[in-house]
Amino acid sequence: FHAVAARLRDARPDVVFSTVVGVPTAYLYEACAAAFDTRAIPIASLTTTEAEIGLMAPGSTEGAITAAPYFHKVDTPQNAAFVA
Repeated sequence: FHAVAARLRDARPDVVFSTVVGVPTAYLYEACAAAFDTRAIPIASLTTTEAEIGLMAPGSTEGAITAAPYFHKVDTPQNAAFVA
């Protein structure tokens, strides 16, 4: 995904909408994080779950937007209160 990430960096879109599913999702996010600031060009996905995020290098999900799954493993007081 490094060539894809380089093309995205050069195109400077407002957002990247990913339809990648499964383990390759981690490769895409990591390649994008290496190529550009994903807080400035976020990756949005309807399919990225905590399983894929668990495979990613720290920081690879900065700015990421996931609209479908709920993340049970987010270790924050707000999440603990939500599931309580």
